[in-house]
Amino acid sequence: MLHDVLHTPDPSAETGLAMGLTVRRPWASMLLVSSQIGGKNVENRTDSTDYRGPVLIYGGTRIDQAGIELGAQLGMREMNFHCDQQGWLGATVLVDVHRAQGCCAPWGTTPFNPGQPKYHWVFEAPARLAARPWHDNAKGFDGLRPVSWSALVSRKAARYARQGVTGASR
Repeated sequence: MLHDVLHTPDPSAETGLAMGLTVRRPWASMLLVSSQIGGKNVENRTDSTDYRGPVLIYGGTRIDQAGIELGAQLGMREMNFHCDQQGWLGATVLVDVHRAQGCCAPWGTTPFNPGQPKYHWVFEAPARLAARPWHDNAKGFDGLRPVSWSALVSRKAARYARQGVTGASR
C-alpha cells in the first residue's frame, strides 16, 4: 500500500494528524506493553513502509487465537484483558521495518507462504491510554494511514479544554 508513503503526516505540524494502524486482538494491546517487561515490540506484516515515527494503535474486531496462545506461553498475564481491548488503545513509535529473516524472537515470525514476503515492524516507547476514548463507532482499516490525534481524546476532556476548565476546577 503506497498511501502511507504518499501522505505521511508530520506529527509536529498543525494539522493534528498522525499515522494509525489497526492490529488484531490481542496483538494490539500487547504492543502497548513495554518490551522491557515482556511486551510485544514487533508486529508481523505483509507490507513495508518508509514511515518512522508515532503510530496510533487501534485494536480491531478480530481475535487471533495464535496471539492468545503465544502470549500465555511467554508468561503474559491477563490475556482476557488483552483480548477485550478494542478501539483506540494508545500509541507507540515505529523505529524500524525490515524483512523477516528468522530474527526478532519471540514476536517476529518468518513467512508462512514462501512466495509472500513478511516484514517486522519494530516499535518502541509504547503509551497506553489511561481511559479509552468515547465510543465513536470507528472501524478498523487496512494498512498504515493518517488519522486525527483527536481519536485519542475523550469527548469530556475535549469539552473541558474548550471551556478552559482545569483538573483542579472540575
